[in-house]
Amino acid sequence: MSQQNVETTKKMYADFAQGDIPAVLGSFDADIVWAEPAGSLIPGEFHGPQGVLENFVMKIPATYGQLGMVTKDFIDGGDQVVVLGEYTLAGKDGQVNAPFAHVWKLKDGKFSRYDDYTDTALIAGTVK
Repeated sequence: MSQQNVETTKKMYADFAQGDIPAVLGSFDADIVWAEPAGSLIPGEFHGPQGVLENFVMKIPATYGQLGMVTKDFIDGGDQVVVLGEYTLAGKDGQVNAPFAHVWKLKDGKFSRYDDYTDTALIAGTVK
């Protein structure tokens, strides 16, 4: 089952990269908890697909400007998948790359929890 979770995660990132937000939200459990670190520009815990959409996803353009994401590795952790990669941001002094680790927990093939780990100080200093 865990390799299937990796494939599910890869598909969700591909959907996001193509701008297919309905497909991304459809991969979330109805009770997903989405956690952004306290130092993030959009900090907090967001609940349910609609809560993630309204309180996080829709705020990305105004908050971060042009935000890109490059995935580098998908690590199988059974019912969790860790994704390593880099955010790319068009900052005031040029492009900045900020490494990230995304930890996804899956339940019955749907994402039930997301935790984002990144250098929030680097990102905040880039976009302000």
